[in-house]
Amino acid sequence: MKTLYSKFTVYTLVIMIMSSIVGFLITNTLYHQVVKGQNDEKYTMLVQDIASYIEQHPPTSLDAYLTQLGQIGYQIYLVENNNQRQFYGANFRLNELSQPVVDSVLSGETYHGIKEYPQQLFITGFFANDLKNTVGMPFTYNNQTYAMFVRLDIKLLFNEVHFILGALLVLIPLISIIAMILAAAYLIKPIQYLSAATKLVAGENFDAYVELSRQDEIGVLARNFNFMTEELKKQRESQKEFIRNVSHDFQTPLQNIKGYAALIQQHREDPLLQEYSSIIEAESNRLSYLTKQLLLWQNAPKLAKQRQLFSLDQLIKEVVQDYQWSLQQKQITVWMELEEVTMLGNETLLTYAIENILSNAIKYGHKQGEITITSQQKAQHVELAIQDNGIGIAEQEIPFIFEPFYRIDTSRTTNGTGLGLAIVKQVIDMLNGSIEVHSIEHEGTTFIMHLPHH
Repeated sequence: MKTLYSKFTVYTLVIMIMSSIVGFLITNTLYHQVVKGQNDEKYTMLVQDIASYIEQHPPTSLDAYLTQLGQIGYQIYLVENNNQRQFYGANFRLNELSQPVVDSVLSGETYHGIKEYPQQLFITGFFANDLKNTVGMPFTYNNQTYAMFVRLDIKLLFNEVHFILGALLVLIPLISIIAMILAAAYLIKPIQYLSAATKLVAGENFDAYVELSRQDEIGVLARNFNFMTEELKKQRESQKEFIRNVSHDFQTPLQNIKGYAALIQQHREDPLLQEYSSIIEAESNRLSYLTKQLLLWQNAPKLAKQRQLFSLDQLIKEVVQDYQWSLQQKQITVWMELEEVTMLGNETLLTYAIENILSNAIKYGHKQGEITITSQQKAQHVELAIQDNGIGIAEQEIPFIFEPFYRIDTSRTTNGTGLGLAIVKQVIDMLNGSIEVHSIEHEGTTFIMHLPHH
């Protein structure tokens, strides 16, 4: 998966490369359209000054004078009228010049080699150490006509500019990459904080808070996120309070209904009245069980903080003993292979979790089926597994079975509230454990709980 950080890095590098190419092309065009002509004019004035000085102040020795100019940084190509040729200063890398060009300068014309030099990239064009890349001008010395072609020594130009360009080519990308990495970290880090906090909120942890003092859009997003979590926390507390109040308020009328249903059954011999009272009692029991589950669901966080030492193997045996009547009704055999384990946690909550899974195994198990319960003490945790050979769970249903009020039996022909496994998951999470489910439809289901020692 491509992260925002990697995308930002790639986009920045692409922009740097594209901008470098565009900048280079613009610079190259500017050189050929403007700078190259200006350079030619400068060289023309320079050569004209040299030629005028020689003509107005003839040196004792032309060779010595030109040699001195070559030593101070000029490259000079001198052609006499009799076609004698001489180079002064550093050598040209390419020293071929057509005879018609030489003849035109000897006849009095000025050669604009820099301006007319073939178009190349400005780096190679500007620094081309080519005899053609010069300015040529005629002058007279001792009644003899000469053609002089001049340019500055490429080494003097190149050494300085080469160092500057080299430093720029190294430093600009390096500084840009470092700045890009720092900018990416500055932009991405808060988003990573928000992502982590979002996962906490998704797990119903509304205490998640993002501390950012930035004033940009990310800062605004963080403040809105914190405001959202506060509002969700308030709504969550309101819902809990509502469920607690409703659950408590339900209990009194439910007890009254159950009591009067029992009185009807005791004092009336009418079979139809007996049937109706039985239905009233069963439904009131069902509603009472639902309200108790709602209360347990809401009070589980408080109960989880109340921890004590207890024997896990003994707890399991007591739960199985409590369900003996239900087991005998369906003729289900329970096999237990339990290690002696002492745990630190809330015994009431874990008892409920085991009872719920066991009751489901009985409810959805086949007559004369089997249930296997095993516990093993591992290095870091205790592994408790409850396996049945009942009807199983469809693969597409497994991801949803721990959601509150979710029921696989959508027709609701089987008694249940849809809260049982949600509370089981909540209990195991509060005990800092984990639970996993493996099931094959029509073959059976296995619940595996990983519980910490302490």
